[in-house]
Amino acid sequence: MKLTIMRFAAFATVASFAGAASAFTLITFADPSSGPANPLFNFSGGIGNTGQLTGGWMTTGLFLQTPGLGAPDFVDAKFMVRNPINVVNGLAGAGNIDFFDSTNNPLFTISFSSASYNVTSFGGAELVGNDINFSGPIIPGGLDQFAFAFAFANQTLVGNELQMTSSFTSSAVPEPATMTALGLGLAAVVARRRRK
Repeated sequence: MKLTIMRFAAFATVASFAGAASAFTLITFADPSSGPANPLFNFSGGIGNTGQLTGGWMTTGLFLQTPGLGAPDFVDAKFMVRNPINVVNGLAGAGNIDFFDSTNNPLFTISFSSASYNVTSFGGAELVGNDINFSGPIIPGGLDQFAFAFAFANQTLVGNELQMTSSFTSSAVPEPATMTALGLGLAAVVARRRRK
């Protein structure tokens, strides 16, 4: 009877892990800028929602945290929007954003087919991607449903161009096979501990 209960508990653990795939924070950074004098992004549309978004951070001070990865955090990381992102009435086209470590070694790339550029009611804005893929040396397999957002702040109008600082967060969901493997591993640990 005890063995039956143990097996049931192990399978229940697998089922709960396999069915409970939820998003977790993959990579994030707080705004590295000391203020509007050091912008990360430029938007050619000024305070509107049509224009080109460009930018990056290629100096020191960006602390890239990787809570959802086995990789370490990265001090003085850098990133660059590969090509200008075209925005028309708040809808952005495809884009690529490359991240690097402090010595310019590639860490990962975000690719997206479209995005939304939203001006918020607090005098800020955000860029949220759609149909997103993360790739690169620090991105493990077995992840799906990527999401990211750049939250813009400290907006300053310089001529017709809006300059902004930014923070960043991203998330992902483990694929079902990854969740099942994780659940099986946890079930084995639980079974071993109960036998002891």
